[in-house]
Amino acid sequence: MASTLAAIKAASHAKDAREKRDTDFHKTALVLAREYLRANGYSKSCDALAKEVGSGLEKLELADNVDLGAVIREFDAYYQLKLGRPPKLLRRRDNENEPPRPPGVYERRKRGAARAAAEKAERIERPREAGESVALGVLKSRLGVSGGEGAVPQNKPMWLDNDGVTGSKIEPTDRNAIVNDNPNERILKPPPAFAGDSELQALANVIQREIYAPTSVEGDGWGDVVGLESAKSLLREAVVMPARYPQLFRGLTASWGGVLLFGPPGTGKTLLARAVATQTKTTFFNISASSIVSKYRGDSEKLVRVLFDLARWHAPSTVFFDEIDSIMAQRGGQGGTGNEHEGSRRMKTEVLIQMDGLSNKNSSDMVLVLAASNLPWELDVALLRRLEKRVLVPLPDQEARRQMVSSFLAGRVGEDCQLDSYASETEGYSGSDLRLVCKEAAMRPVRRLVSQLEAMESSRGGEAVPDSEVERLMGANRVTHDDMTLAMKGTKPSAKLFADKYRTWEANFGSS
Repeated sequence: MASTLAAIKAASHAKDAREKRDTDFHKTALVLAREYLRANGYSKSCDALAKEVGSGLEKLELADNVDLGAVIREFDAYYQLKLGRPPKLLRRRDNENEPPRPPGVYERRKRGAARAAAEKAERIERPREAGESVALGVLKSRLGVSGGEGAVPQNKPMWLDNDGVTGSKIEPTDRNAIVNDNPNERILKPPPAFAGDSELQALANVIQREIYAPTSVEGDGWGDVVGLESAKSLLREAVVMPARYPQLFRGLTASWGGVLLFGPPGTGKTLLARAVATQTKTTFFNISASSIVSKYRGDSEKLVRVLFDLARWHAPSTVFFDEIDSIMAQRGGQGGTGNEHEGSRRMKTEVLIQMDGLSNKNSSDMVLVLAASNLPWELDVALLRRLEKRVLVPLPDQEARRQMVSSFLAGRVGEDCQLDSYASETEGYSGSDLRLVCKEAAMRPVRRLVSQLEAMESSRGGEAVPDSEVERLMGANRVTHDDMTLAMKGTKPSAKLFADKYRTWEANFGSS
């Protein structure tokens, strides 16, 4: 009897608390509306609202930094973060000539019940086919694809048989989907539900933005990377071949789980990663320090966990850490002195744990961790163990330098230019340094042309030179041998003195 009375009392208190909270929400909405009208100059509407509401809200005012506009903006931002699309707050009325009138309580309840019933009817699950995942069943139901044979509606695309792992462009057909291998047309499957954890879902939406979707594959192919044959061969072995011939990469010959590209700045490490992103059918996560480092306690570790969960979800995938030394330096600070922040240690530990999980040979998920660094000697030793291949991306040799100069100055060089001579004189220059040299050399004819155009404008009384004349002068002004010589004298190599240090580190810690 006592327990029954206690339960009734608790239920009564809970009901009172709910009613009080509903009343507080109602008052808050009215005060927000009143202050918004007052702030925007609707004084008559504000007075009418106060008169209709009564004297119950006269003693209430908004807290600091709170207004109706801020509440709507906050809701909009949260909605987009959670669901990936802006909320729909307004809609057009059916009859524009009829003045709007607020629905009564009965009408609101009826409309809400009808909408809920319709949504419930739409969510009725069809029986799943054998071997079909829950996520695929939900997606098929939303796309209007039923489970029976030949039940694909006319003029509706059929979902991919591979469950949208890498995604492809889908065209309407009778039964079979046409797969377009263009990486620009990939369609990713929705992120996992994370067991209904809204916090992890919000973090997943943040990580989803780091998926690299190339706008064009031109200029980012394997052939556009001059030299670096060993690095390109290794990346094809780690990414392309396991996806093409999975039966060859099992057990001891399983695909590599981690690859480190190290070398002087400007030698093409990021260009190699871009080639992986554009030329392979993997989901490419482009991760930097800002992607997984958070000022809130515990969020960095959760972001790392969500990152690798999404990588496995979208497998085959590549997780690219650019400048990984900025987030995975030696634990304990420089030299292990113990001056490192606790949050940084926890985040690094989570990265190591997740990478170790990826190396499980019993897992069929193909996930490659690709890292690039200019300071490999500062990386944590536990990370080096997990990056199975550590490949030096060296400064270009003479033949590679000649190809680069020829490519950079294509269509601009004069007859007196000597490409072989420039290639031999630029020993120790990186690819980025050579591009700067060629840019400086190409700017010298532009400066001469600008002087000519200014003189021509003065002689024409300030009138602009016709485009046809400008085009003719541009064709006549080519890069000369003197331009290249002066450009090389004015542009020095940026990493020539450190080339030996990288070779020494490769001899001690490399794994190619």
